[in-house]
Amino acid sequence: FDEKPTLWALTKGAPEALKSMMDPKSLPLDFDQSYLRHMQLGRRVLAMAYRDLGKYSPSALSKWKSCRESVESKLSFAGLLIMDSPLKPDSSRIVKELRAGHQNVVMVTGDAVLTAAEVARRVGIIDSSPDSTYELCETKDYFQCSYQPKFMFRLL
Repeated sequence: FDEKPTLWALTKGAPEALKSMMDPKSLPLDFDQSYLRHMQLGRRVLAMAYRDLGKYSPSALSKWKSCRESVESKLSFAGLLIMDSPLKPDSSRIVKELRAGHQNVVMVTGDAVLTAAEVARRVGIIDSSPDSTYELCETKDYFQCSYQPKFMFRLL
C-alpha cells in the first residue's frame, strides 16, 4: 500500500463570510434562506466547507501553505452546523428589573446580528415580534465613541 494520502482543506465560519469562498454549484438553492431563518430563531449558525487539494507531498504542502487565497476558494459546501443556546432562566427577569429601575440595557455580543436581535427580543431588551426583520447599521457615535466605528442593529 504505497498510495499517498490526500490533502484536505476543511473550514467553518459565518455562512455570509464563507459563501464567497464556496463553489456556487455546491450551494443548495435555499442556502441564504436556511441560515438566515435559523439566525432569526436565535440559533448560532456555522457553515462548513472542504476542498480536495490533491495528493500529499512536501512540495504540495508548501505550495498550499504559501497561498491561503488559493486554498480558500472553490470550496465545496458540506453543511450548516446549527446550535441552540438556551437562555439562562433568570435573564428576562433581570432585564425587566433593570428597565424598571430606569437603566439603559444593552447587549454586547459576537453573535451574528440576526441571532443577537432574536436573543435581545427574547430577554426584553428590544420590543418586537419574532417576525420582525433586523438590519446591521454602522454608526460612529454609539455611546459617544466617535474614535472608531461601532456596530448596532435597529428594527426596520
